Amino acid sequence: IILNAPDIDENWAGTYAVGFIYDAIAKTFEFVGGNQRGSGHFTKRKWNKLYVRLLDSALPEVNGVLPPDRTPETLMGIPEIIRPGLQDVIIRSTGWGDGSVIIKQSMPYPTHVVALGGEFALNNS
Repeated sequence: IILNAPDIDENWAGTYAVGFIYDAIAKTFEFVGGNQRGSGHFTKRKWNKLYVRLLDSALPEVNGVLPPDRTPETLMGIPEIIRPGLQDVIIRSTGWGDGSVIIKQSMPYPTHVVALGGEFALNNS
């Protein structure tokens, strides 16, 4: 639900989003690539660079990292509300894990993920 605020004071005028607190979470399956010793199962995997393409979306957290993309009028540590058009977000070195990607949107705005891709690494030990 989007309500227009009454014109009480210039500091409080604008559009507000009202709703329940809800975290939308999307998780991909584990990516298992081959390595020099055969299968990549039971090895640690990570994304060195992860590219996420969004369409008309608020910026979500990707693998626990908020994308470092903002405009000068937005305060530090606060994500943009909705970025119009296609947005390419790059997340670097998300740490070792199972190779899955977790996208979390904690703001009451849409998130449309169009594509995922990037550079992937396997631990050969």
